[in-house]
Amino acid sequence: MTIKPGSPLISIQTILGLQKSKKITQANVIIIDEYSDNLENIKKILKFKGLPFLPSDRINFECGDFDKKINDGLDSFEKNQNKLAPTFFLLDPFGISGIKLCTIKRIMNMEKTEILLNFMYNSLQRWVNHPNEKIQNIYDEYFGGDEWRKCKGRYLHEREQKLISIFRNQCKKFSKYVYPFRLNFPNKNQTYYYLFHLTNHWRGCSLMKDSFAKFNDGKCEYAGEKYQSNLFEPMEEKDKKENFKNQLIDFYKGKTIKCVNIFEGFIDETDLLLSEIKRMLKKLEKEKKIFVKAFDNRKRRGGFKNNDLISFS
Repeated sequence: MTIKPGSPLISIQTILGLQKSKKITQANVIIIDEYSDNLENIKKILKFKGLPFLPSDRINFECGDFDKKINDGLDSFEKNQNKLAPTFFLLDPFGISGIKLCTIKRIMNMEKTEILLNFMYNSLQRWVNHPNEKIQNIYDEYFGGDEWRKCKGRYLHEREQKLISIFRNQCKKFSKYVYPFRLNFPNKNQTYYYLFHLTNHWRGCSLMKDSFAKFNDGKCEYAGEKYQSNLFEPMEEKDKKENFKNQLIDFYKGKTIKCVNIFEGFIDETDLLLSEIKRMLKKLEKEKKIFVKAFDNRKRRGGFKNNDLISFS
């Protein structure tokens, strides 16, 4: 039996691996799908012998519209004044008609929630110029307004940047940290889709970037199998880091702040990883453009603790 696992099965196996390594203790999974055939197919695979999966009593199946099911569940929690357990929402739709920005906002307004959303850019951008009113209304619900209509008639690259910016800005209104991971087609240098990660803690954003970079040559994007590296990357990387360094100097000039303020303020504004930001701070310290004081007056060994004070000259 050949199995090509989709996002539900991969998620379940990932949870199982985290439990075995004792990084988490217990987890429940809820799979929502509009089509019962898809759910039945997943159930059959989960029963297949020899494959490691979570116990069946830890997996619940809900057949129906995602938006309605999620809102019904949240209504129940609020009615009974229950607190939602720390929950990771993986939104991987077949289309965008079942996803509404108002529901994403409601999820993120709950405590200890995170979202990873498949922003299906390649199919989404094809219909931007479509005159059909029903399609335009679906886009209005997805983007939380009609600003996306400004993208009509624009060239592809400009349209892509604008659509991503509009959606991210909308999400930033209710989620502290929003980072879009770009993924190309495997065999060509063209955007396939984005994975939008939403979280309310800077460490969540940092960990997701680290996880993504681990499998993508240290980068926060998947450039495709044929386009993972090129001759110009070293210079591009150098320019990118130099620009970010100058941005920090200009932003905090003459100020003294906690180190964590930099992490909180820039972790989802740059594709640099936390480790790269710290190396940049180390370089600035060596150049005497910043001065660092340990928060507990300890003898520093070159590292950067969250509460260390950084003075920009």
